[in-house]
Amino acid sequence: PNGIAVIVECLTDNRNRTISDVRRAFTRANGSLGEPNSVAWQFTSKGYFLFNLEDDEGESRDIDPEELFMVALDAGADDVIISDSSVEVYCERNDFAQVSEALDEAGYKPDEAQLTMKPNTTLDLDAEEATSVLNLIEALEELDDVSQVYHNLELTDELVAQFA
Repeated sequence: PNGIAVIVECLTDNRNRTISDVRRAFTRANGSLGEPNSVAWQFTSKGYFLFNLEDDEGESRDIDPEELFMVALDAGADDVIISDSSVEVYCERNDFAQVSEALDEAGYKPDEAQLTMKPNTTLDLDAEEATSVLNLIEALEELDDVSQVYHNLELTDELVAQFA
């Protein structure tokens, strides 16, 4: 919907039921379900590590973003994004284990570590359109057979705060 590309990964014992459920969610959001892999070209398979710089109580964690940046790059990471609240590390899918091991050896334990589909470009929508897309994503994630949902919506801090 609204020009946003969405990839839905499913694990099911009944393909027809799952396709029907996913199609229904897209239809309710004024979107359309394409053929398998029809938007895959808009994403790249990557390894992803997230390090929150604060714990659940808001206390600063003992993570040096600059050192983490260097360890990740030396291990083969493609991209390291440092923000006020987190450090995100992306690597090639084939380098995931190598980067994970190097981060672990340096004493960095990620809050999240997974293989993901990173959008090649993101789209920024106004609040109303973005809310519609986020409602679709939420509806898809609630389906029993859906294991992961990827999208190329630009999630601004304002949008996340508004939707939370």
